Amino acid sequence: MKFGILSFFINTSHHRERANGLEVYYVRKALIEAGHEVHVIGQKNRSNKDQDFYIDASLAEWKEYDGIFIQLSGANFFGGGIKSHMISCVEGISNAKVQIYNIVADPHLPPINPAKALERFNLCQEHVKTWDNLIKDSIQLFPGKDIKQFNGWEGDPNKIIYFDFFKYMFKDLFQNKINSPNAALFEIENNKKWDVVYFGRNRKSYREQILQKYMPHDGNNILIGYKSKKINATQILPLKHTEMLNVIDESKVSIIIADEEHQGNTTTFRFYETLASNCLAAIPIEYDPNKELIKDTKLRSILYVESREDVKKLVSLYSEDLILKQKQELKRIFKEFNDTLKNKI
Repeated sequence: MKFGILSFFINTSHHRERANGLEVYYVRKALIEAGHEVHVIGQKNRSNKDQDFYIDASLAEWKEYDGIFIQLSGANFFGGGIKSHMISCVEGISNAKVQIYNIVADPHLPPINPAKALERFNLCQEHVKTWDNLIKDSIQLFPGKDIKQFNGWEGDPNKIIYFDFFKYMFKDLFQNKINSPNAALFEIENNKKWDVVYFGRNRKSYREQILQKYMPHDGNNILIGYKSKKINATQILPLKHTEMLNVIDESKVSIIIADEEHQGNTTTFRFYETLASNCLAAIPIEYDPNKELIKDTKLRSILYVESREDVKKLVSLYSEDLILKQKQELKRIFKEFNDTLKNKI
């Protein structure tokens, strides 16, 4: 089968440098491994000119595709303008009535009717109804357990493809490291500047509630890219990903916090990034209430936390042995994961 992948409100990116490009890169990789031909569709420019699978939207032969995977995003028109590929995508998919697949990665980003979003520009309004039907009949690619809890989707349960592309992504990213005991994943340095770190955006009040519950009031703690007047910690602006990982390695404990929609449902980037670091993961019981993620008996007894006192205790327990156990646990998680998209589409 032949598929396309695209974003509407930003130009589609295919790389492993930032989250939006990673998502497209790994969905495409999984589809190719399942035996399909896959194009990335957007505005052809100098950043993607060498990617022969990248198709400019104005040249796309929409009727040739068996399906289009949509990278969901907010209806944001940065600078008040429209991305040049958007009109071609909205019109082309509508006219061809191609099957839509939504890549469900963020609970705050439900499927959006792109023609309706263009109402402010009085463009593509003749395609609104068709797009309503396309979304109604769309198929969801979902990495968690309960999509209704995640983003409220109540469509046909037979049109949900359950595939943990987050785990698939990080297994590949860390593949070389987890297979070699001499690789960087297993290098441990005890140059610790911070007791507890949290890195992430202040997206909703729920995260603030959880962080207030678990962040110790004392100690040398740090928040990266997160502002709060109620938490006693050094607070710094967001960092580049590599710089952020360095600060995590300089910390003893990282609190794994997600949105309420993720809890007990979807395992987030931060879980895998922390288990691969030289920082112990403090996993709030809300995040994994049935303690399904961690199997090692020792780690289960200390990584799951129910109060800030548990977090402080974990800081005091920090050791190289526990870091090695945690990394072996990550290796086990990846070894046990062999799911693919083959026979699912």
